[in-house]
Amino acid sequence: MKKNWMKLSLDLIMALGLFSLFSVSAVGLAFHEVVGLALFGATILHLAFNWRWIVSFTRRLFSKNIPFKTRLGYVLNVLLLISFVIIIGSGITMSKFVFAGVFEEVDTFKTAHYFFSAFALVLVGIHTGLH
Repeated sequence: MKKNWMKLSLDLIMALGLFSLFSVSAVGLAFHEVVGLALFGATILHLAFNWRWIVSFTRRLFSKNIPFKTRLGYVLNVLLLISFVIIIGSGITMSKFVFAGVFEEVDTFKTAHYFFSAFALVLVGIHTGLH
C-alpha cells in the first residue's frame, strides 16, 4: 500500500513538473532547466519503482495471452522513454543556465527538443488515459 501511494505521488509530481515546463516565459529558463533535470531523475525513479513489471512484461511481450491494451501501454512507455532521452539530451546541449557554455547551440537540437516535448505530452496524456 505504501509503495502504491509513493508511486502515485511520484506520478502526480512528474505530471505537474512536465506541465510546468511548457511555459518557459512564465517560470524562467533556470527553473525550466532545473525542473527538467529533476523530471528526468524522477523518470528514472519511476522506472525503478516499476522495474519488476518492466522485466516481467518484456519477457512475455510476444505471448498471445497479453491484451492489446497492455501491449499498447508498453509501446507508449518505450516511446516516452526515447522521447525523454532525446528531450534531456537536446536540452543539455541548449542549456543557458545549468550547462551554460558547455555546448554550441545547434538548431537541430532545438527542433528535436520542441518536437519531442510536444510528442511526449501527447504520449503522457494517452498513457494516463490507459491507466
